[in-house]
Amino acid sequence: MRKDPTFILGFIVIFILLLALLGQDKRPVNTLPAPWVYGRFHVTTRPNLLGNPDPGSIWPGMEYTLLRKFADEQGWQIHYRNARHFSALFDDLRQGRAHLAAANLSMTSDRLQQYLFTLPINHSRVVVLVHAARKDVQDWQNLPKNTRVLRGSIFEALLQQRAAIRAISINTNVLDLLDMLEKEQIEATLLDENVWLLFKPFFPNVRIAFRSREAYPIGWALPVTADGLDLKNRIDRWLRQAKQQGLLQRLKQEYLSPSEDYDPAGTFYFRKLLKKRLPRYRHLFVQAGEITALDWRLLAAMAYQESHWNPRARSHTGVRGMMMLTMTTAREMGVENRLDSEESVLGAARYLRKLIDKFPSRIPHDHRVWFALGAYNIGFRHMENARRLAQRHGADPDDWFAVKPWLARLNHPDVVRSINAWPADGQQAARYVSNIQLYYRFLLWNTAQGIKNHVPP
Repeated sequence: MRKDPTFILGFIVIFILLLALLGQDKRPVNTLPAPWVYGRFHVTTRPNLLGNPDPGSIWPGMEYTLLRKFADEQGWQIHYRNARHFSALFDDLRQGRAHLAAANLSMTSDRLQQYLFTLPINHSRVVVLVHAARKDVQDWQNLPKNTRVLRGSIFEALLQQRAAIRAISINTNVLDLLDMLEKEQIEATLLDENVWLLFKPFFPNVRIAFRSREAYPIGWALPVTADGLDLKNRIDRWLRQAKQQGLLQRLKQEYLSPSEDYDPAGTFYFRKLLKKRLPRYRHLFVQAGEITALDWRLLAAMAYQESHWNPRARSHTGVRGMMMLTMTTAREMGVENRLDSEESVLGAARYLRKLIDKFPSRIPHDHRVWFALGAYNIGFRHMENARRLAQRHGADPDDWFAVKPWLARLNHPDVVRSINAWPADGQQAARYVSNIQLYYRFLLWNTAQGIKNHVPP
């Protein structure tokens, strides 16, 4: 039977249209082998306030510590892809350039319709912040007219939905926004509660007026593919185990809770000197950091903890200078004049590098730095004693946060006698490291462009 030419032509046209439509398909394209094929795990990310603040930083945050632990257990190597902008995260998933997106992503209904998400790694709520002296803001209906939020944030839509005022957003960053609130240049603002907890120590004159009732989940996004579903199932099984073992809760406390030891007056003074005193000496920290392969912001945080960036500082114990070096350490590092800022900073940086290199290379770099800082304060042998105590009681001796509680036990003679050691003030060393971590994080937020201009996704 002869076929009608018109029918054949129509079939060809329909076939061509189908090809065109398939070419416009927005479904994920598999261009990467699954991570279990070659052991390469590709993650697309953006600098954010809860993790990966800066490529050169040593503060990975909760999210990226979790990723590292998961990948290590799978035997995979993580390859990070830094997305140029926020929407590029999802472009990377759609175009098959990454297996997973991790950037403090809230699991909105719109995203859940387009992507797979792992089980939540965290939850957060929205907080409404006001000046500490203000007591009249108690709910959405009495928000002051001079409420401002970050432009491009989720809080613009939230204000339009719930508040009786028109949403007004400004093109600024979190630090400047909180500074405006503390100076009463604005009357209120909205932030993610986890983000506020990180900044809280530095803004003693800002408080929470009220919180949103519901908490929203935060998770990792994956493409809607067979490999994406398989990877999601693997991660979900691991996250359930991590939650049962208390890992998730411990990381939240370590990375999302402010130090309990901080002094509000001291952190306020830090912000003041950050503008007035640090610029004079910043080049010394940068120079020493380049020589010793250390983050200059870490050295600057150390110097503030030691001397408040005062090159003439001295204590009754005989330590002197910007980095408060002892005579023994100064002599060992070739420092002739401890009151010379350049010599002091470089000598301390070299000594810290020496301590870092003394700890086993199997320890993650950020934890080696924290151990080295503890040793800088209390001595290498005492730091090793704390690690031995931790291991003897079933804690991980290569994890700073697991060892930290055991530092305080070093001043109990019965405890240290059990490992044939001398007592030491480990509690002071733990506080010393916590303070430096606090100052270091603020310096990260204040200097890393990706962080400073970050808006909640």
